[in-house]
Amino acid sequence: MSQSAAPIKEKLSLVIDSLGGAGFNRAMLAYLSGLFGNLKGLALCYHKSARPEMLVNQVLDERVQEIYLSGLYVLDPLNNVTRANFSAGVYSFNKSFEIDSDKIRYQEEVFYQARISDELAWLIMMPDTSMLAYCLDRPDAQFSAEEIQMAKSELPVVKALVGKHFTLEFLRKLKEQPGAFTQIERILHLDSERLVESSRWHAELITLSDDDKARIEQEALAVRRSLGYRETILESEAVLTTCLVALEGGRYLQQRIRPTNSISVEHYKVIIHRALVQYSISDRERDVVFLSLLGYPNSLIAKKLSISSGTVKNHKYSIYNKLDITSERELFNLVLKNIVGVEF
Repeated sequence: MSQSAAPIKEKLSLVIDSLGGAGFNRAMLAYLSGLFGNLKGLALCYHKSARPEMLVNQVLDERVQEIYLSGLYVLDPLNNVTRANFSAGVYSFNKSFEIDSDKIRYQEEVFYQARISDELAWLIMMPDTSMLAYCLDRPDAQFSAEEIQMAKSELPVVKALVGKHFTLEFLRKLKEQPGAFTQIERILHLDSERLVESSRWHAELITLSDDDKARIEQEALAVRRSLGYRETILESEAVLTTCLVALEGGRYLQQRIRPTNSISVEHYKVIIHRALVQYSISDRERDVVFLSLLGYPNSLIAKKLSISSGTVKNHKYSIYNKLDITSERELFNLVLKNIVGVEF
């Protein structure tokens, strides 16, 4: 056995040892990293209607991670792959995705800040229809065609291990005691009617009132017997995912409650208002800022606000003067800085 092969086999053995346990994703990332010169990376779980979960983060600092999870994940090409068709496979940021405005902006706001040059990702479909992603990030070069092919050859191994881990972790939950009160997750064994419930609410939903939580619980119970895959948008910006999971001869109905990825228009306006409250801009100018940040050109802003394109230009001139900036790029950075305290 070569010296290079020995550490890789040791890392693979750690993955196997961690099956069903809390350290599995970190061990899997370490194994994949060892195949490519011990690069750092990320492990994430993508969902169709809820924001991603950051499982392992070796690359993004706290501020960039906050920016990503606060909304920039909607520009993440991997996130968009999973929302479009949940296609499992191996993806390279530079070679698998066409260049468009979303990719460029994501590269500027996340990759540049984290000093990432290219990303190689394994996407694995889970039995509950979520998508697990293991990403390796290279700071100073792109992944070659040969490296991408090597990653693809490793995909069956990753899929088999991830599938076994999911089964062991899922069945372990069935042995845990139900929570005493509110639930974020419930699993119903369809043959025995045994119900397992967790007492943990998602951190972003924990501040809901008891009435809101009770209403969400009632809505969740109402669709408990639905089979297959179903998403229900609940009140208070929550999404209930109901999914049929078949494992080892048993059929289980799994429900999870997470924050929805959609934010109302009024919510966005409130966020922008708070970010610019220190500046003396008018309500109409704030509307122009809002539409500009959504990517609308002057002609569409004019149509939305029932004003002329010339008036839009005048508003922008006034806004830029008041904020002491000269471009929409600076406007975006200023608003983002005031929202999360990040200086670009």
